[in-house]
Amino acid sequence: MSLKIAIHKKDVKLIRKIVSDYTTSEIADLLETYSIQERFVFFRLLDSKKQSEIFDSLEPEFQEELFRLFSDEDIKELLDDLYSDDIADLVDDMPDELSTRILRNTPSERRNDINKLLKYDDDKTGSIMSVDIVLIQQERTVDQTINIIRKARENIEITNNVFIVDSKNKLVGFVDYSDLLFNDGNKKIKSISKPIASLKVNTDKEEAVNLFADHDHSSLPVVNSQNKVIGMITADDVIDVVIEEANEDIVKMSGQQVSDVPYSKQNIWQIYKSRILWLLLLMVSATLSQIVLDEFQKISQDIVGIITSSLMITILPVISGAAGNAGSQSSTSIIRSLVIGDIKTKDYKKIFQKELLASALIGLTLGIVNFLRLMIYYAAKGYLSDGNDIVDQGLTKFLHAKNIVIIVLSAAASIALFVVIILAKVVGGMLPLIAKKMKMDPAVMAAPLLTTLIDALSTLIFIGISISILYGAFIA
Repeated sequence: MSLKIAIHKKDVKLIRKIVSDYTTSEIADLLETYSIQERFVFFRLLDSKKQSEIFDSLEPEFQEELFRLFSDEDIKELLDDLYSDDIADLVDDMPDELSTRILRNTPSERRNDINKLLKYDDDKTGSIMSVDIVLIQQERTVDQTINIIRKARENIEITNNVFIVDSKNKLVGFVDYSDLLFNDGNKKIKSISKPIASLKVNTDKEEAVNLFADHDHSSLPVVNSQNKVIGMITADDVIDVVIEEANEDIVKMSGQQVSDVPYSKQNIWQIYKSRILWLLLLMVSATLSQIVLDEFQKISQDIVGIITSSLMITILPVISGAAGNAGSQSSTSIIRSLVIGDIKTKDYKKIFQKELLASALIGLTLGIVNFLRLMIYYAAKGYLSDGNDIVDQGLTKFLHAKNIVIIVLSAAASIALFVVIILAKVVGGMLPLIAKKMKMDPAVMAAPLLTTLIDALSTLIFIGISISILYGAFIA
């Protein structure tokens, strides 16, 4: 029998049997396909502990729908089994009237903890820490510690680490459960305590991720400026941050505004609003490329003729496209390295040297291949001939041999490509560092700004080098 049928029959025993056979996230995903009334009945028939676990796994929009149907008594029962940081997330996600209702039905002793969590900025460690923890004084024995944990287990978030503090609640170290299990019950905790890294309450969440990556722990303590333990961050909190940050960076690098609403739930208007701003800015900023192209096209027609100018225009998309891809490669690599803590902004000299040398090799390779590509392309199109046919459009000062013009133009394009690749990669590597130094989001700088800048510069460099070489070869 399916869960939906069990809900309609209000078969409590069967519902609880089905719930016990599946993971919490699987049940939550299934419930999100049901009607609001079916979800409401389901939660009314569950025991409070399981109810809280599944409710916490639902997306905010489904939680909001249920809160509007729940009575105050239902909400109190639900909140009793949620950790303080989870309640704080609910208050933060819900509309004002529901947030007020949640706080009103939260026990007063927990409301203070929730308010403390809510005062931290969303990008700081304090906003995601759990305050439902037990701290053990270093003078306690192993047996005393075990008894304290047993008594508090219903009200604390259990992880493998137990944090040890002195009489002023300052961090001393930690023990794990294996330490408690395999040591003499009369032994003092301070004698088996081990050092542990800690997070400052105002540390950026991204730095918390990096610290977890460097230390093999299921949780880390959060301390204030006096090194007093006020909470902890768990591995599942960090996983949420990693997913959140990755999603934000992907969205920002594509030139969109970050939305709390998943794509599958967005309507046409929401999609429009999230995308239109950057597209408008990019289109308007592309006027710079248009001005450069327009001015140089006039000059090129006067100097090298209409046909040569037309050939240059057909090559330009290849140059600007290659430059954009090259810049994106560098910026993506640097952003990733910044996020995982592999590099710092102070490493800019080393990064500049690496990008310069790597881009020179890449640009040289692309330049050579581009020259060969153009030769094959023009030969296949019949632009190259065996004779000495002459091109004269009435706009050049002298008559040019057609084959020579194409060879020189191909060489000029390849040299320009070499220069543009170096520029694109160096700029692409440096922009995220500049953004980080200015306390801006590197992902925002790396995508729209890089696209516009590289496009305009590649146009300027290609046409400038091409005209200079052609002018020098045939006119000067």
